[in-house]
Amino acid sequence: LGHGAFGTATVLPDGRILKLTSDPSEVQAGYVLTGKKLKHVVDIYGAWFVRGVRVKATVAIDPNGRPKKTHQWPMGISIVERVTPLDRDSTGFEGLTNAVINYKQEHHLFPAYFTKIGPARTRTILKDGSEGLEAVLRDNGKWLRTHDMVDDAYLAEGVADALKETREYGVYAVDVHGGNVGYVE
Repeated sequence: LGHGAFGTATVLPDGRILKLTSDPSEVQAGYVLTGKKLKHVVDIYGAWFVRGVRVKATVAIDPNGRPKKTHQWPMGISIVERVTPLDRDSTGFEGLTNAVINYKQEHHLFPAYFTKIGPARTRTILKDGSEGLEAVLRDNGKWLRTHDMVDDAYLAEGVADALKETREYGVYAVDVHGGNVGYVE
């Protein structure tokens, strides 16, 4: 189905998605959100770590495109509802991705930084980051509405709502770029 920096996903015979990931925060968030029916978040049917299995993940790339820094993380599995990805050529995809990347860069919200600080400090930074990103997306939604870009405004506001919903369960998401967002048909 697809892959990213930390894992890969495939479609199961029943239509749900099986994700393999080396991002422990994704597995932990999945575990916390399993069985929760949230309006703006994919249904999660289960999330587990594979005992005894660790995976090398690239957390930084040098200017030549080669891995500069790697980290060993536990392998995780999650089973989630299938969503239709956003159209990569849409203004909503591009706008959401740019807003998230700019915000993450401005506030140093990347895995390489978090490997240098403790988990308590990381949670505080991610909580603040999730709240701040929600505010940015809500402001973007207002601006988009005033410029008659209603579909893009709806997307920005929906992602902002998802950030708020996950925080209610102690999950502080910030990696909500266009490639990690979709919709249920």
